[in-house]
Amino acid sequence: MTPPPPLDQLASLLPLALAAGLDLPLTLLFLGSALWLGFQSAPPGELGDLAVALVLGMAALLWLLELWAERRPLSALGWNLAQGLVRPLAGALLALLLIPDAGLLWRVGGAVVTALLTLWTQAARAGWRLLLDLAEAKRPSRILVTAAEDAAALAMVALLLDVPFAASSVAAVTIVLGATWARPAVRAYAFGARLVWGATWGMLAPRRCWREPGRFPRWLTKALSDDALLPGGGLRGAPAGALAHPELDVFRSGWVVIRGGSPLFLYRRSRRSRSLDLGSVDPVGVARHRLHNRVELRDPAGRIYALCFPWDGPQIEGLEAEFTV
Repeated sequence: MTPPPPLDQLASLLPLALAAGLDLPLTLLFLGSALWLGFQSAPPGELGDLAVALVLGMAALLWLLELWAERRPLSALGWNLAQGLVRPLAGALLALLLIPDAGLLWRVGGAVVTALLTLWTQAARAGWRLLLDLAEAKRPSRILVTAAEDAAALAMVALLLDVPFAASSVAAVTIVLGATWARPAVRAYAFGARLVWGATWGMLAPRRCWREPGRFPRWLTKALSDDALLPGGGLRGAPAGALAHPELDVFRSGWVVIRGGSPLFLYRRSRRSRSLDLGSVDPVGVARHRLHNRVELRDPAGRIYALCFPWDGPQIEGLEAEFTV
């Protein structure tokens, strides 16, 4: 028999994962100083072991570093991509501290579930920030976004300490609601890795132009081999993200392919390759932005959308030649 953990510890797994994904340093600080802050209930399991000066000092330092890193789009993106590795591991370790006396299968299962939920939460919050930067939105302010994340993490930990079953219910509702609206943010988070590569090591590689068919990924080559997508002459393409296209979700990553006729945007959904003919493009502008090279286009209905290209892809001159001439 594998003994299960106590129900209150089991109920704390979901809110602990969400809090760690939203703000890991603040979660560690709050758990470690819960008794000092006047909470009557000690942190469940062995989470009280976080009340060590070294752990609290490191958590405070990481919280300050995060505040500094997220002041600028590129450093914020690099920091949050690194946190995509750190936070799931930390979430798994917190789960092991939460249910220390459970059987091995319970502990392993709890650690895996917590790590995955922590990663999903981190990807959603960081992807949302990236979408704001890609759209160059002035509101909500980044300070307000940070304050909201911190408040949500603190509220989740406070509920976990006082009423773990209510905290689990709130976390479950958040996960169900987030499963729908967070998808574009998670896709943007994954595309963020491509943007960071393009802004750093990718700039050293000889790929700062449109790519020839021999350098297309396999799925793209297979999609273009379909008779319906039979390309014209001068075939070339580049990885890109489509932001606010009227016929797509808020954000989609894929490839822009230039052929003899109108350009195509190809992407994958549900493990299938799909294509969108961009039609006769009406350019609004081409510019280098803080994270990418950007082409803004207008569809026949007058709606404006953007194609975002990493910096190691087509440069401004190449984009102007394809979309504005």
